[in-house]
Amino acid sequence: MDDANGPLSPTNIVSVDVKNVADFFCWRSLLAGFVVLLLLTASNVHTVRKYTNKQESVMEYRDRKLRMVTEVFQGIRQVKSSALEGKWEKAINQVRDREMRGQWAVCFWQIALISIFFICPIMLSATCLSVYVIVYGTLSAATAFTAIAVLNAAEVSMTILSDIISTLLSASVSIKRIHSYLTLSE
Repeated sequence: MDDANGPLSPTNIVSVDVKNVADFFCWRSLLAGFVVLLLLTASNVHTVRKYTNKQESVMEYRDRKLRMVTEVFQGIRQVKSSALEGKWEKAINQVRDREMRGQWAVCFWQIALISIFFICPIMLSATCLSVYVIVYGTLSAATAFTAIAVLNAAEVSMTILSDIISTLLSASVSIKRIHSYLTLSE
């Protein structure tokens, strides 16, 4: 029978081993990293929605512009004989200007997505390591390198996820456009 004061006594297990396990899991650092990850995910979702909306509007403007140019080409003789070149040019340029403003917005949101992509792993690492130092006072080399290795593995996952989301968004916009075209009445 084990001695009540021996190394496997409940008192030693609770006072030493449980603390060591809790320190190992670094729940505060993990929680802080999780909160940062949730905040960055929320900002990413917002940015993705804006990007998708702007991309859809640019496609609509391109479709309008193409319809107008096609109409002009089909009736070029009438446009020339009626001296309506200026009117058509003005109308096409208005649609083109809207398209270009939309394209700038798409570029802005794409830059925001790329920025989040690069900032997310840095913020996650900095938050986890900072909270660890605040809670425990020091950060040993072994702990730092282990944490960085784990966070780098998470970064690879986030990279793949970000790439999948970007590809999915582009495909989603195209699928909606194809679906709209295929469901048109003949």
